[in-house]
Amino acid sequence: MKVLLVCDKHPSTIGGVEEHVRGLAGQLAARGFEVVIAYRKEGRAFINQLDFDSVRVGLDLLRLKRRISSLNPDVVHAHYSFNWLPLLAIAAASQLRLKVVVTCHSVLPGYDQDFLGHLYALTPHRPLLSKADALISVSRAVDLLMSRIVGSKVRRAVIPNAVDINVYAPSPREPKDPLVLYVGRLIYRKGVHVLLQAFRQVVKEERDAKLVVVGGGYLEPLLRTMASKFNLKGRVEFKGLVPDQEKASLYRSAWAVAVPTLYAEGFGIVAIEAMASGAPVVASKVGGLKEVVEDRVTGLLVKPGSAKELARVLLSLIQDPSLRRKLSSNARAKAVSNYSWRTVAGRVVDAYMDLRASPT
Repeated sequence: MKVLLVCDKHPSTIGGVEEHVRGLAGQLAARGFEVVIAYRKEGRAFINQLDFDSVRVGLDLLRLKRRISSLNPDVVHAHYSFNWLPLLAIAAASQLRLKVVVTCHSVLPGYDQDFLGHLYALTPHRPLLSKADALISVSRAVDLLMSRIVGSKVRRAVIPNAVDINVYAPSPREPKDPLVLYVGRLIYRKGVHVLLQAFRQVVKEERDAKLVVVGGGYLEPLLRTMASKFNLKGRVEFKGLVPDQEKASLYRSAWAVAVPTLYAEGFGIVAIEAMASGAPVVASKVGGLKEVVEDRVTGLLVKPGSAKELARVLLSLIQDPSLRRKLSSNARAKAVSNYSWRTVAGRVVDAYMDLRASPT
């Protein structure tokens, strides 16, 4: 069976959608599928080489249709995050009478407000998404938005993102030092500035605590200035982008992984990487994050944008080893049960097979 995966940026680049497409492609290939990836943009490469065929395409519908026809896939699986290439791929594939699966990865800020949800449903995205044969959402939060766009016109399912539970696994020994970890883009909506404000309060009580920031983005100069202004020299380390193995090691060393995003997110891959690594997660109570992180079961949830509450919850983790152990154990168990690639890819393959067996 041949599957064409479609995403806006080349899957070797940095990003949650790109990481998901890389992982899914590997799982499909391991199960004997022929995989081709179609993309529009080159980004900053983070993976040196991918073992899959890939083709670069544009936004010309006629040319895209010809390219898809020449590849002759059994299933076109578009990965959608409010960008145009996946939508045009849906249109082209439906004209070719090919089976089309769409995975929706994102939500809009304010998606849970009726006005914005219905306003979005009136955009050109709606008729194109409605041409899909099956629509997968990575969380119930995303599915809520999709239900407002396509209603019952398209078969819908919720299948989460996945994590490599062998790469991201706990250390056999408990971490020694009070390390708070942030992994993600350094942009405003991710709330890293709120985390720095909170950490300023944390070190007043826990002088040995350290914050490690992994990732890059336009906010980095401001964040460095804030760290200096808050007298956090030696307490905050900006590591930039790091390879997966180093990132996994940092997760294993963390007493807490902060996900302080300000607005709703579709899922939160960082959260499941941390959970698989046995690192307690402190996350904003928004979007798909509040589905992944169960408050006081697999992590702790906080009000978005509240440095005071974030500081209080981080201190509660640092100062309570029994709480850390409980959250760590529960988080790892949930990651293995719900978010392993074996489980998630199996559900995606089932969706392909269901479509293939259904009438054209």
